[in-house]
Amino acid sequence: MSLSARPAGSPSRSRSMIVRSSQIPRLTGLLALSLGVVLLAHPVDAQTPSGPSQPRRVSLGFDGLEQEVETIADELELDLLEGNEKVSTWLLKTAPGISEVQFSQVLVTLGTYNGTLYAEEDLRADIPDVAGCRADGGSTAGEVQPQQCTVGFVDGDPTDEKYASQSALKQISATSAHWLKRSYTPVVAVIDTGIDPGHKWLAGQLFSLGHDFVDEAPGGFERTDGIDDDGDGLLDEAYGHGTHIAGTIIAVDPKALILPIRAMDTDGGGFAFDIAQAIFYAVDEGADIINLSLSVSHPAQSLISALQYAEAADVVVFTSAGNTGGDVLFPGNYDASEHAVILPAIAGAVLDGREILTVAAVDASDIKADFSAWGPDVDICAPGVAVYSTFPGDQFAWYSGTSMATAIASGVAALTLGIGGPGPIKSGELLRQSADPVDSLNAPFEGGLGAGRLDALAAGLDALKLKP
Repeated sequence: MSLSARPAGSPSRSRSMIVRSSQIPRLTGLLALSLGVVLLAHPVDAQTPSGPSQPRRVSLGFDGLEQEVETIADELELDLLEGNEKVSTWLLKTAPGISEVQFSQVLVTLGTYNGTLYAEEDLRADIPDVAGCRADGGSTAGEVQPQQCTVGFVDGDPTDEKYASQSALKQISATSAHWLKRSYTPVVAVIDTGIDPGHKWLAGQLFSLGHDFVDEAPGGFERTDGIDDDGDGLLDEAYGHGTHIAGTIIAVDPKALILPIRAMDTDGGGFAFDIAQAIFYAVDEGADIINLSLSVSHPAQSLISALQYAEAADVVVFTSAGNTGGDVLFPGNYDASEHAVILPAIAGAVLDGREILTVAAVDASDIKADFSAWGPDVDICAPGVAVYSTFPGDQFAWYSGTSMATAIASGVAALTLGIGGPGPIKSGELLRQSADPVDSLNAPFEGGLGAGRLDALAAGLDALKLKP
């Protein structure tokens, strides 16, 4: 991507060195799984309840110096946990035992300071494929934030052929598109649970080792803690989700490089602030495409500012519609026209949200998957049922969910960018223009599956026509 071509006010980015296989650590303590069931969930945001004894996290947008934020925190008896002065974002924490009324007053008071851009509770995020799962194997349908539980199977007899020649790739004509000549190597940031960097299909595909925003550590790697952190009766149910996403992208575009970023824990939960920091990091590290297979309960200003930052830098973002079977979740329902530019760092940028694409899931017959959200916010659809991809420990698994469909879309965007050269904005638009219409097969959902099902070959050929 040409930095000189960036719009005025957009963040500058630089690319790191590509990671060699000798630099990649092997994961230890991997789950010992044979053919079995792994409960998955797409980030469907259900905000975890905060008990009266628990501190509350505050996400603050503030245009000023760290010293100024520290002074404000001291005045309000808050702890400053971390911040990013470049993009005016800060994370604060209240004392334990604060009441709802007191917490609301904290947010109101923060809003009165000169320099405050926003002040909000830091919302929980979830991975749609696993967020709807319960220990009894059921789904959270009918609950506050209904998300259908999808099931993944770890393959007891994996083969490379199953991975490289699976039906999902043929459905979108990806295998045919692999023959098209490339002129560019795209970088796809996977913001998820981390990846297994030593998996044989991923070891040579890393742009860098990435970062862990959950534990604030180098390396965006999958980790397990053996603890039911979210109290749902399931242990590390999201473990492997990020590895599967990364492998799906590589299956669609074997020439792409992955930037692994961990922002979700092994139970499939996370915070909007951490995801926003992951987006800022991905942009600054030189990602061309960002894959967000997650959802948040309500629109978060921290995430909106990060999405705007990515768009201002010409980075295409793919986000999952969600596994609700109905309404699209945030950030899939993000509407750029409803939000003014938040960050001073990109003041003056003209943003329309066209390159933040929401992906729904269809089955092998191009019929909307039962679990997939749908509606006018959807931009495109892709296969999302029984997608075969990488799993930690050199294993493979079948997963279903809008997360998988999103990864396929990110892979097709990478493929078209690699063929057409720098200019991911065009790649995102090409996916819409070249899609195969599926409304005739989905009468009850007409107009709710976007431009249609992705066609990698058609998008690649269109990219060739636009190549300088």
